[in-house]
Amino acid sequence: MLRFGLMEGTGVVNAETCVYDPQGDPADFRENGSSASRLSIVLNLSELLALGRATDEAAAVERLFAGGNLSALIVKAGADGCRVYENARLSAEVPPYKSARVYKIGTGDVFSAAFAENWMMAGRSAPDAADVASRCVAHYAQTRTPAVRADEATSVGAPVKPGAGGQVYIAGPFFTTHELWLVEEAYRGLKELGVKVFSLYHEIRLGQPSEVVPEDLAALDQSAAVLALLDGGDPGTLFEVGYATRIGLPVVALAQSTKRSDLTMLLGSPNCRVVDDFSTALYHVAWAGRRALA
Repeated sequence: MLRFGLMEGTGVVNAETCVYDPQGDPADFRENGSSASRLSIVLNLSELLALGRATDEAAAVERLFAGGNLSALIVKAGADGCRVYENARLSAEVPPYKSARVYKIGTGDVFSAAFAENWMMAGRSAPDAADVASRCVAHYAQTRTPAVRADEATSVGAPVKPGAGGQVYIAGPFFTTHELWLVEEAYRGLKELGVKVFSLYHEIRLGQPSEVVPEDLAALDQSAAVLALLDGGDPGTLFEVGYATRIGLPVVALAQSTKRSDLTMLLGSPNCRVVDDFSTALYHVAWAGRRALA
C-alpha cells in the first residue's frame, strides 16, 4: 500500500508493507489506526521536523525510529536529492539527476510512487529504490511523463554532485513592483533549496555608485554562480553578467520575454545558459554552483 496524506480526510490502511507520504501537515502513520508490518516514510525536511517534533534532522530521525517498526526513512532535499535512513542511521545520500527543464508540480508524488514500486514490489533495497525514484523524478520534471521503473528513459540524466554549493548571486533590477517581486521570489526559492544567496537588494540596498559598485563586484568575486533576471534588459544586470562571465562564473539567465536577438552574447558564451522557466532557472543555478566548487 502507498498511503498519501490528504487534505480532505485520512486513509486508514492495514498493510503488510506500506510506504507513507504524509504531505503538508503531517500526522503520525498510526494516529488514525493504520498499521503495517514493514513501513517506509517519504517526506521533506520540514515535514520530518514537524512529525518528529524536533528542531534538527538527527533528533527527528531518532524519534521516529524509536516509535515503532520503521524500516526506512527517506528525507527529500530538493536540489540535493535525498537522504536514506535505516536503523536510525544514514545509509545513503542519493543525488538528484539533472534534467533540461524542471517542472515541479507532481514530482513528490512521482518520487513516492517510484520508491514504493521499487522497494515494495521489485524488492530493491531502500537506497536503490530511492535512486530509481530520483531518476524517475528527473524524467518526469523534463517530460511531464510519469514513470516508476528503471529503464532506458529514466537513466539518461547525469547525477548532480552532492554537497554544499557556493554562493549564488542574483543579478536583476528591483526598481518596480514586478521586478522586486521576482527578485524576492528568486531569493526565497533559492533559500528553500538550501542555497547561500547574495542579492544586492537584500544585502546592500540602494546607495551611491561609489559605495555600491565595489561591494557588488566583491560579492560576485565571492560567488560560485549567477542567476540573471534578464527581462527588461536592465543595464546593471547585463554589466554583472559580463563581469561574471569574464571571471569564469557559470551564469543561468532567466529570459521569458527577451528577444532572442538580444541574447546573442549570452547564447554564444560557454558559461551561460538561457532558460525561459523560473523553476528550471533556480535548480540549474543551484546545480551550477555545486559544479563550480567540484
